Amino acid sequence: MPKKTRAHEQSVIDQLNDDDYAIAYLNAAIDEANEADDPRGILLALRRIAEAKGIGMTKLAKATEVNRQGMYKILSEQGNPEFLTLFMLFKALGLSFQVKKFEQHSQ
Repeated sequence: MPKKTRAHEQSVIDQLNDDDYAIAYLNAAIDEANEADDPRGILLALRRIAEAKGIGMTKLAKATEVNRQGMYKILSEQGNPEFLTLFMLFKALGLSFQVKKFEQHSQ
């Protein structure tokens, strides 16, 4: 898989300023995580949304009651946030959870 360019990354971040695009982007990351049984893409999507909205790690840390270093770790590939922290992170980004039935794809 080719590496993404810095211009591509910036383009994605620019588009994430639009709330509808950010929601669709996060939902796509959640769908991919469900298919791959790997939630790390969700954390990357949340980090990109925060960056696009100009919400720094310090502000996210305060909103989630996690220290700044902890927030960097949570939103890294090795991140493993507790549910309450994830809930508060969504809220700090102006997002909420919604549950839908998981549809397994036949292989």
